[in-house]
Amino acid sequence: MKARHLVGLGAVGVAALALVWYLALAPSTGAAVEPGPSELALTATQAGSGSWVRYVIALKNLGDVTFDGEVVLVNRSDVSAVPGATRVPLPRSVPSVLGPVGGAAIPAVAPDSAYQVHLNLPGRRETAVSIFAPPDYAVAEARDNRGRALASESVDHADAVPVAVLSGTAVAGSQLTEVTLGGSGLSVFSFDRPKTVPSDAAQLAGYATIVVDQFDTAALTRQQVQALRDFVGLGGNLVVVAGSSWRSTVVPLPGDLLPMLPTATTSGSLSAVAALNGRTVEARAPIAAGTLGPGARTVLSEAGHTLVAELDYGAGQVVELAFDPAAAPLVGTKTAIDAWTQAVGRGLIVIGGRPAATRTLVGPESLPLDLFPPSLDSPLPSPWLVGPLLLAYLIIVAPANYLLLRQRLRRPALVWISTPLIALLFASSFYTIGGALQGTLRDDEVQLFKVAPDGAVANFEYNQVLFPSRGNHRLELGGGSLLVPMTLQTYEDFAGTCDSCLIQLAGVQVGEEHVLPGREPVVTERGVAYGSVRIIGAAAVQHRPLGVVAHLSIASGVLQGTLVNTGPQALRDLAVYAFDGLAYDRVAVPDLPPGATVNLAAVPTSMGSGTGRGGKSAREQVIASAIALAALAQNPQPVLVGFTQLAPGKLLVDGKVPVRAGLAAFEQPLAIEHADGMLAQWSRVRLAGTTGNARDGYQDVYDIELPAGAGAFSLAYDPRSYKSVELYDWAAGAWRAIAGSPPSAGTAPSRVSVPIVAGSIQDRLVRVRVKEAKVTWGAGFFLPS
Repeated sequence: MKARHLVGLGAVGVAALALVWYLALAPSTGAAVEPGPSELALTATQAGSGSWVRYVIALKNLGDVTFDGEVVLVNRSDVSAVPGATRVPLPRSVPSVLGPVGGAAIPAVAPDSAYQVHLNLPGRRETAVSIFAPPDYAVAEARDNRGRALASESVDHADAVPVAVLSGTAVAGSQLTEVTLGGSGLSVFSFDRPKTVPSDAAQLAGYATIVVDQFDTAALTRQQVQALRDFVGLGGNLVVVAGSSWRSTVVPLPGDLLPMLPTATTSGSLSAVAALNGRTVEARAPIAAGTLGPGARTVLSEAGHTLVAELDYGAGQVVELAFDPAAAPLVGTKTAIDAWTQAVGRGLIVIGGRPAATRTLVGPESLPLDLFPPSLDSPLPSPWLVGPLLLAYLIIVAPANYLLLRQRLRRPALVWISTPLIALLFASSFYTIGGALQGTLRDDEVQLFKVAPDGAVANFEYNQVLFPSRGNHRLELGGGSLLVPMTLQTYEDFAGTCDSCLIQLAGVQVGEEHVLPGREPVVTERGVAYGSVRIIGAAAVQHRPLGVVAHLSIASGVLQGTLVNTGPQALRDLAVYAFDGLAYDRVAVPDLPPGATVNLAAVPTSMGSGTGRGGKSAREQVIASAIALAALAQNPQPVLVGFTQLAPGKLLVDGKVPVRAGLAAFEQPLAIEHADGMLAQWSRVRLAGTTGNARDGYQDVYDIELPAGAGAFSLAYDPRSYKSVELYDWAAGAWRAIAGSPPSAGTAPSRVSVPIVAGSIQDRLVRVRVKEAKVTWGAGFFLPS
């Protein structure tokens, strides 16, 4: 063996030993050169339910070493609470019937969905992270920069209604923590200065109610006021407190958000407040006096003074207290807690026994994911291109290569070098040509718009991104959005129904899909394989001319009136959907070109009786019905659903704009101006007052809000739910017991009918007091449909 051979072998041996040392024995992986593990204490809570909820993750660094790592909120139920333990695999598996894909096996799990926030926390310090996300995230972890879990805890799902308080004092927030509604308390978040108030309604999406009390609203910016307006219009509940500070708290707010505009301060009795909660007590306090705004009504008064007024605005409601429970002389009294209970309870909608939900922003559950087709596979290259290239390769690499080296150059030994070079050249050309032909970054998008007054639109985008290249990717949707990783959710929805969908969603290796929240939130996708699909959703509030102006009424069972398209885009395949507590009704509406007006006069039909059309129209009708069902499940207010033009996209993948295709739908809650029937569809039940507990039962007061024009009717109730039913006599100002009549022919034997005469209706309100084992939120009342 020659000397150069020995030198070469020695160099190879040294390189091999260096590699082994680096991988197995390097001191950088040992504890001797590391500062030591952080001592961390982690807690995580989630308050409320709905499309978007607020998670608060508190992290304490109990040691002296700075924690530099990630706080991660994970969508899984398994917990590894031992520091240093490896992550627990997701319990979602691909059906075994798929088998392998080519030479790579389908992974056992889908991408890891999570929200991730980077923290640098010095020793002996603590901090809290707030994240808005859908309500199905169950584990919070603190991980070091290598991904090792140092602390892991289950998320505590608090059965509480999330309430935001805008107040310059801590009294209102402290009082609200004492409020209970049907066994559920309130989770209170305080904003004590104007600069802390969010200026985007999307950042208010995690609250069911916002309370404004003793707060300088004149210091709010135009964007902050607009955020409050959008919050209400899209379905939130706003409580405005007047009292003696009405000049700074109430007057600066927009007039169309105020049930009553105060003009003076007087003093009056608040005994009606305590009486509504079943207590007899005399209390007096300063009261703001003024005039009711258009469409507002007084829901509680005493000696001619309006104590509580309310106003419907879009899909939400504004409740105004003329007195201040957080000011003297009510501080420390039970009457103050009664007032907060009634104000917050009136604005909440509870359906099907579920907790009161936030409903400002549209969420993933509002779209029927299983009805939308998955992204198509990347097309195969044309055989007329592949065939000639393959033939050229075979000719060049074999006979042409051999003849050139042997006959012309007379260096046949070079064939051992030229052959692999030619193979590498053709492989690169195949890859380049294939990437150019197949590698189109695509986004199959579905948009859902929820329309509110003043041009506010809550938008949820469902993006199916087809990746033409493997590796890690970064997805951006601009500021003001709440992002949600949805690959895991869709992966489960498609399981067992679409083999190719699962292959696309899973890729060929387990990856991660993490949201990095912030002013400019992004989604990071790791371990993406060529041709795989990742799915994300984004919710935001924007302002654009979309929707209709509706003037509708019910006359003899006919829905009639006019609808005007106020936007610049055509609206098609429209229908009005309503729910009477048992069945869903539908009224088809003609298409509306931009600026067009349509006259409507139709009898509602059952949602199941379609037009019989096939193809695309039939599919879109099914999608529209599913969107309507999701909307009515959140709020029984009738809704207009239709389709419109796809809005410009904001999605960037690694800074590039993908090729877009998709579908855009919209929903708009509707109100009616006059009705002589169909009260079940167009009325609402509010919790006006409550007292009691789960052991002894509750005495609750419900207000049934009727449309204008409603006359005498029969109210049915379930005697198994309600005992000692009383009806409020507005003229006499007293309760009277009612004896229901036996069920009429054709009605369920579990219902008792009570006649409601004109004297029992005031300002379109019917007030009923019942005793019940649990707070049903009026689910046991049945109005005529």
